[in-house]
Amino acid sequence: MDTIRPIPLQRHLQDFPSVKAPRTPNFNPPDKYQLNAGGWVKDLLPMDDEAIDWADFVYRTRLQALAGIDEIIADVIDVLQNKGVINNTYSKSPTILIAISLSVSMTCVIYRDPRR
Repeated sequence: MDTIRPIPLQRHLQDFPSVKAPRTPNFNPPDKYQLNAGGWVKDLLPMDDEAIDWADFVYRTRLQALAGIDEIIADVIDVLQNKGVINNTYSKSPTILIAISLSVSMTCVIYRDPRR
């Protein structure tokens, strides 16, 4: 597969060994549902075992890459707490993180509502 994927830190390469991409009702739907999809999505072929394995691999590497980001965030919080300035930061709310998350999700072709 020729897809860009996250590259985790070396120390996280063995994390989450059995995690698979979520198998929501929209994951590799049967033809009878796929044909009712809109636009070019209806023309997609069902995923074969290789494609499903790749989806699981990319999902797992995303989690592994996020483990490194979690460490960075924890380190920043520790530094701010140790300096006694945690309550005097630019933003006490996750507004900036939400804005970053939205900008990334807007680049996705298909949006999955997390509330469903």
